[in-house]
Amino acid sequence: MVDAQAGAIQQAIANLHAYLERKANEVAVLQRRLEGTDGLNHRQLALLRHALRHAGFRYTVLPHQNPSPDCDLPMGGPGGAPQPVPLSPLSASLA
Repeated sequence: MVDAQAGAIQQAIANLHAYLERKANEVAVLQRRLEGTDGLNHRQLALLRHALRHAGFRYTVLPHQNPSPDCDLPMGGPGGAPQPVPLSPLSASLA
C-alpha cells in the first residue's frame, strides 16, 4: 500500500514538473514573439512581459494620467512603474 502511494506521489510530481516546463516554454515563446512586435515601445513591452508572468494582475491607466498638482491620487510605483492590482476572486471570475 505504501509503495502504491509513493508511486502515485512520484507520478504526480513528474506530471507537475512536465506541466511547469510546458508553461515556462509557452511564456518564453510569447516573450520572443513580443520582442519582434513592431509598433510597441519599451514600456508597453515591459507591461506585457509583466502580464505574462503575473496573470492575476489588473492594470489601469489611472496611475499614468497627469492629474492636477492638487490631486492626491497615487502616481504609480518607483519611477512611475505600473502598479498592478491583484484581482479578487470575484473579479477574477468575471474577467
